[in-house]
Amino acid sequence: PAGSNTASVSFTTTVSDNVDAPASFTPVFTAGGSAIPSPHIFPVGVTTVTVTANDDTAGNTPDPITFTVTVTDGEDPVFAGVPSNISQSTDAGLNTAVVTFTAPTATDNVDGSITPVLVSSPTAGLTSGDAFPLGVTTLTYTATDAAGNVQTASFTVTIGDTEKPVIAALSNITTPTA
Repeated sequence: PAGSNTASVSFTTTVSDNVDAPASFTPVFTAGGSAIPSPHIFPVGVTTVTVTANDDTAGNTPDPITFTVTVTDGEDPVFAGVPSNISQSTDAGLNTAVVTFTAPTATDNVDGSITPVLVSSPTAGLTSGDAFPLGVTTLTYTATDAAGNVQTASFTVTIGDTEKPVIAALSNITTPTA
């Protein structure tokens, strides 16, 4: 199930004999030395299940068999705290702006907390607290769990120019006519 690190698995089998009817046998499923019911909740990974059954009326004991149940992690990590798109004006007198934000976090149903990695930015290495250039910068983070499931999240930082141009002051000019 989504968000879980286990899976419910059902199983059944029959026992046949050359003399006794199948209904006279009771298969017993065990994992890790303990009897388990069907369905059973299995964790992520491989679990070996052993099947035994009672003796036939002649006292013959059936050979146990084994099978494996493999539960895989097919669920992508989930992001939290992805910043909303950020729009900001340039810092006074500059064509850039220092932008701060909290980097996103991620969790996984099996691995727990995962630290996302910044994988792309038009200007390599820009992160919170850096001076972002004029225009739009898209920051893309990935979170990868131990099973190789990947999730991405992106947001943009837009830096606009809202500073008025400044005309250099001139001294008053006094001059005679020619």
